[in-house]
Formats: sequence, C-alpha cells, structure tokens
Amino acid sequence: MNPQSYLDCGGTKAFSDEFDRQSLVVREVLRIKKVLDNSQCESDSALYESLRKLQLMTISMDILEKTKIGITLNSLRRKDVSTQIARLAHNITMRWKAMVEEICRSTEDNAVGNSYVDPCKLGEMDCADRPTSL
Repeated sequence: MNPQSYLDCGGTKAFSDEFDRQSLVVREVLRIKKVLDNSQCESDSALYESLRKLQLMTISMDILEKTKIGITLNSLRRKDVSTQIARLAHNITMRWKAMVEEICRSTEDNAVGNSYVDPCKLGEMDCADRPTSL
C-alpha cells in the first residue's frame, strides 16, 4: 500500500488518534510525577492511588524517556515512605526495567539477524582451518 492510499483509508485519523492517546498518557504521567515529586506534602493514600494509576497504565519506552518517571519512582522508594508505597514503586520500576531489557534484547537480536555474520567466525576453527571448497 502506498503512503497516499494509507492516508486515504483513514491512516491520518489513526495516526492522529494514536498521537492524541500518547499525549493524554504523557500528561497523566506528568501529573502523577508532580504528586510523587511532592511526596513529603502528600498523604500516603494519595501516593498509593497515584502509583496504582501508574501501574495500570500502558507506558511505552518513549514515554518513560520523555517524562523521566522512572527516576521519580526510584527516588520515591528511597525516601521515608511506607513499606507498601516503596514496594509498589519498586514493583512498577522492575516491570518497566524488564520491558526495557526485552526491547533492548529484541533490538540486539534484530541487529544481529539482519547483519552479515562471517561464517568463518561462527565455529571454533579459524578461516585458515576451514576447507576452501565444499
């Protein structure tokens, strides 16, 4: 499908809808980040509810990078907060870390899979030890 036919088939609307959804998620994450950054002035219930909302959200690596929410969570769990809040912040952070590691691993696998690998470097023998004809 050429780009023009994609746009004619509603691709522009789909792109616009996805962009709007991402913008809403970023705004909500930034709102939650503000609450968590201000943890000394917030009640435990407000912190917990903010973390629960964050836990239920689908957050992409791009949003993690844009908002720096992971840094806020890591900082929060090291502050003088309840064990329940620290544990929830830790669990969210670990879930995101696993997601990022999986994305990185997948990216590395694709890079290796799409690049030329010299067959002489795959085995234990040097190229000089390999037969010249098959």
